[in-house]
Amino acid sequence: MVGVVGFFFASEFTEGSADDEFIIFRLNHLHNLVHIVLGVGWLAASRTAALAKSVNLLFGAVLLLVALLGFTGIDLMHTLFNITEAADPDNFLHLVTGGIALYLATADAGQRAVAV
Repeated sequence: MVGVVGFFFASEFTEGSADDEFIIFRLNHLHNLVHIVLGVGWLAASRTAALAKSVNLLFGAVLLLVALLGFTGIDLMHTLFNITEAADPDNFLHLVTGGIALYLATADAGQRAVAV
């Protein structure tokens, strides 16, 4: 839904400006498409528990990597998506979302099924 809503706030496909902002997040249409792909991926993965865990592991690792690169000064959002001044709000969002996805991917990793 964030990707769809973002199309109402962004005016350019790959450029970003101060006017293309949703709450505190700078957007463009390419960024919105990435959000839509993530959402569709998560919805498609919800068919089975194993697939959901695999997709959460993949998306979580990628989002945490994107956050890490953003926090270390490698402005991935600006380089790939040409969104100016996207650093902190997007980095914290990627950190939280990636952490939640990794948690969900590994939540019961050590448990075994017990027959009753």
